[in-house]
Amino acid sequence: MRPAARPGEHNFDPAYAVLLLQSLLAAGTHIVAKVVVRTVDPAALTLTRSVIASVVLTLLLFARGTFRRIDRKDLPLILGLAVLAVPINQFFYLYGMRYTIASNAALLYATTPLLVLIFSRWFLGEALSRKKIIGVALGIVGVTIVIFERGVSASLELVFGNVVVFVAVLAWALYTVY
Repeated sequence: MRPAARPGEHNFDPAYAVLLLQSLLAAGTHIVAKVVVRTVDPAALTLTRSVIASVVLTLLLFARGTFRRIDRKDLPLILGLAVLAVPINQFFYLYGMRYTIASNAALLYATTPLLVLIFSRWFLGEALSRKKIIGVALGIVGVTIVIFERGVSASLELVFGNVVVFVAVLAWALYTVY
């Protein structure tokens, strides 16, 4: 624990800088994805991202000396999580981005806490607290306000893209719970 700052003195916690950087990167994800999928096939992009991430993670684990063998009993869960995270979440997200707009994808991903709450209740029996329900309700109200403030488009292409991205959101929420 850090000592309290004296008047006029500020303690800087690097965790806040990392959180700020992550927030900025996450905020731009939907815009960058929309631009990239115009020229790159979503399947090729998913595969490329996955291979690069796997190689980098493997190298980091070896470099740190923390690479461990996976127990056979854990393989089904790990493979299931891998399928949820990469082919379902990432591919459906990138494929759906071809047909929807970046702001819709961002709003759909804003429903993740609600879905995690529901799936945690259904699959893990997690208790629903008043704070959790209020927090998720506020998030849904915010998403609804943003959607209806600028009008709703019912073009088939947009609806198709939204449904495909929502499948990705469902996969991400399931991944998060498991």
